[in-house]
Amino acid sequence: MLCDRAGVTDSALTNHGMAQAQRLAKHIASDEVCNSSQITHIFSSDLQRARVTAEGICAALVANPGKSPWKPILATSLRERDFGSLEGVRSISDHELSQSEPRLDDGSSKGWKNCESDISMKSRVETFFDEHLQSMLDLDADDYEENQVVIIVAHGIILRVFWNYLLGLFYPENVVFDIQDYSTKLEETFRPSWSNTGFLDLLISPLGPKLEGLPQFTLGGWQMKVQASNYTNHLHGLRRTKGGIGSAAHDRKQKQIKDFFR
Repeated sequence: MLCDRAGVTDSALTNHGMAQAQRLAKHIASDEVCNSSQITHIFSSDLQRARVTAEGICAALVANPGKSPWKPILATSLRERDFGSLEGVRSISDHELSQSEPRLDDGSSKGWKNCESDISMKSRVETFFDEHLQSMLDLDADDYEENQVVIIVAHGIILRVFWNYLLGLFYPENVVFDIQDYSTKLEETFRPSWSNTGFLDLLISPLGPKLEGLPQFTLGGWQMKVQASNYTNHLHGLRRTKGGIGSAAHDRKQKQIKDFFR
């Protein structure tokens, strides 16, 4: 697979990316995937391709009575991996990277210098969980609320690291899959992926007290159900504009044709 290693480079959304983000925002606001009135938090990486997507979701939502308009909560801990010397380099295949020399503690290898390590990324997602999410899952907290909907807008690699971290907080038997066409065997090796604006839908719900005599997982009294993986139904029928326009950086000052007839 060939890919653009954007990493922590603060690149703008393309015109096609903006169209995808608008589709996502409209889809979430339509209540097709969740009850938008139950959304309590929208977190986002502070890199603009994620931030603009999150801001679009906020703009599409109707603020609850008596509350200020929605704004995303920006977190540097949700930034994408820093690819070091390969930051922004095009046409570098995953296979080529896998053939590099074994990584050092700083994530470096032959031709891949100063890359952020796996340990560093895990530390970042742990910080994000501790600072923003753990209190929401405390049943004994005075401000605990049921039926909270939390949206996290970030990037493919850091989201996969976050998934792996989250998975380790539950008893394995309390992680269930409600995805069509996923067998038990696939569940054991499930590795989510994210297309542009594709999302992973998780339902985390309380089960009861932690089991005695077993290893004490952080979320031992909870169940996590995977309800959708790389969900992109909102993109059906959307095609990239030809002639390089779809791949060009989006200019917020640019108007759509329909705007000239208002």
